[in-house]
Amino acid sequence: MTTLNDLNLGRPLALGVGWRERNTIHGGRVKITNHVAERFRAIAVSHVEALVSRSPKAFSPEADLEPREEYLVADVAELDADEPITNLLDGLERRDPISIRGLPKRSLLFYAFVFPQQATFLRKLNPYQTAKTGKVWTLLGDTLEEISDPLFAFDSRVDLVITTEEILISNATAFELLFKEENYFMRHIDNWVQAISDYLPLTAGSSKLIIEGCRTNTRLRRRLQSIHHRGHLRDVPITEVQTQAEEQGLDPEEFIQNGELDLHDASIDDVLKLLNEDLFIGPFSGAQFAVDRKSPR
Repeated sequence: MTTLNDLNLGRPLALGVGWRERNTIHGGRVKITNHVAERFRAIAVSHVEALVSRSPKAFSPEADLEPREEYLVADVAELDADEPITNLLDGLERRDPISIRGLPKRSLLFYAFVFPQQATFLRKLNPYQTAKTGKVWTLLGDTLEEISDPLFAFDSRVDLVITTEEILISNATAFELLFKEENYFMRHIDNWVQAISDYLPLTAGSSKLIIEGCRTNTRLRRRLQSIHHRGHLRDVPITEVQTQAEEQGLDPEEFIQNGELDLHDASIDDVLKLLNEDLFIGPFSGAQFAVDRKSPR
């Protein structure tokens, strides 16, 4: 586990930027002065101090985050081996800097302060400002001077800290948009459904229905990912699924036939909620509830 106080942030740092071009990530290093590097170092040090005062919580696809009190911790190994952002930032300090002409004519996706062999502090924010029709950018000295070169504006926030082993998440939305975007889900949905069928008998038609549903429905995708991530169905027999369905007010005959999960359009949402333990009965009211976000205690 990452020990924040052991990070050496006194070492030289590099500034990286990235942008999306079609379905791939492009970017590189932007050359900075020592003065600017020190400003970025101060932001990184301040963020580490803030994290030390907060409580770490294990990442899950449905975890709820209170950023002023806690941060999420994900294993770097959970990312794909060919993850484009981490590959782009790896060894960034050794790359030639991007020229002005090498910058895109579009918004940037993120920027990052890279401390080699230590940590990367990443912010999902577009710092890149270019001249737009109807606007004139100027610099006020004794007289106004027009600025024709691109401008960069940075704030003092950090969304993610990536170390060699872990990702420390202060902004769960930024993490999902950068590392768990739609292409990530599309690459893994088939395998996640296969993992369910490895534990519970699932008809071929049901597998296809889950795959098709998760390709278009964000909530179904999140539940499917959570089921795979937790692995809690490994030792659950189909008879226990039937028992729990009855206890949660569902009719198991609607989706269990001949000892197999046999889903249809009307049952897929309820079944994934059931398998992901998102259904419960209020102990005092006896009312039935469903949750979209939950964290282990």
